Parts: sequence; structure tokens; C-alpha cells
Amino acid sequence: MDPYQVLGLPNNASSEEIRHAYIRQAKLYHPDRFPEGPAREQATERFKAITMAYETLTGKRGGNQGDGTAAADFAKLSQAKKALQTNASPTAVAQLLDRISTRNGDWYYMYGVVNLRLSKRYEACRCFENALRMEPSNKEYRAAYDMVR
Repeated sequence: MDPYQVLGLPNNASSEEIRHAYIRQAKLYHPDRFPEGPAREQATERFKAITMAYETLTGKRGGNQGDGTAAADFAKLSQAKKALQTNASPTAVAQLLDRISTRNGDWYYMYGVVNLRLSKRYEACRCFENALRMEPSNKEYRAAYDMVR
């Protein structure tokens, strides 16, 4: 999905509009606002998407703002995530991930899942470790790493 769409903005939004949309949605979907359970899990996923969209648009994930690469990588990462959730072929998901130039925690986590499904436990462990190194407080990354360690 396009990062502008995630934040509910037009493609020509200013940096100030991007910042305000991020703050507004981050407050609305912050996981701490929800009790444990499905609502909190959904809010966590939405919060991650909002944060990734904001970081993509502001260049904080290593992409160059405005060159189209960051937005394209974001769309490919979203596509790969959906493919993993629908139990698509791990090889097909790996091919999607290989076309992404921005390597962030989500990328490494998803590649770890792919490696695990391909019975490549050592490679999966390295990917989960990289994801965890990038986002040490991420419980999902920690659980995956602990499972394969």
C-alpha cells in the first residue's frame, strides 16, 4: 500500500501535513490505548503501518524522499506481508523481498519467516536476530528469535 494512503494524505502532501497526519493517527492507534486481545493486536499492526509510512515518507528508513524508491519498497513490503499471511509459497515471498532495497526490521522478520518455512533454521535465526537488533522492543521479533535460538 502507498504510504500516503496509509496516512490518509494526497501524494503532494507537505512535510508538515505528513507530520500532523502521523501524530494524529499514532495517537489514535497507539497500542497502549487498547486492552489486551484482538483490538490491541489490530491497533499494533495499524500503528506499525503508520510508523513505517511516516518513516518512509520522511526518509528515516534509508530511502531517498521523493525518488519513488521508498514508496515502491513500502508497497512491496506490504505485498510480501500479505503473501506471508495467506501462506503463499515461501520462494515467491523471498522473490518479493529480494526486490526491496530498504532492509528494516520488518524485512528481516519476514525473511526469517520465509527461511523457517524453507527449513533453513540457521538463516531464520540470523534474520530474526537482525530484526531484533533494529527494533529491540518488538515482542514479535523477540518471540521468533527465542523460538529458533
